[in-house]
Amino acid sequence: MTQPTAPTRETAAPIVIDAGARIVFAAGVPVPLTRLEYDLLLHLFRNAGRVCHRVALLDRVWGIARASGHRSRTLDVHIRKLRAKLGDDLPLITTVRGVGYRFDGATLVRLAPDS
Repeated sequence: MTQPTAPTRETAAPIVIDAGARIVFAAGVPVPLTRLEYDLLLHLFRNAGRVCHRVALLDRVWGIARASGHRSRTLDVHIRKLRAKLGDDLPLITTVRGVGYRFDGATLVRLAPDS
């Protein structure tokens, strides 16, 4: 099994997701994400441009039942931490007040081909 390598800075998007290795690179440097942060980022990226409702994110990423999900702040905390780790200056995740989140950074992120 080969080790994943950081993308070259000349050809890489600012953020690269290596789904096969479950590693995210920001400016060529590996970003230490928790399992939930990684799953949240990948889910948002795969649904780029569409609003992901809070309840649906809690259900799909956390497995929290729909009935209890609307009051939880865990999603907001994870989004805040994810933004900080990837770079607050990058407009990746947009808050859609009262609804959920939308991934608007598709042009700034590249999904690495499976190795």
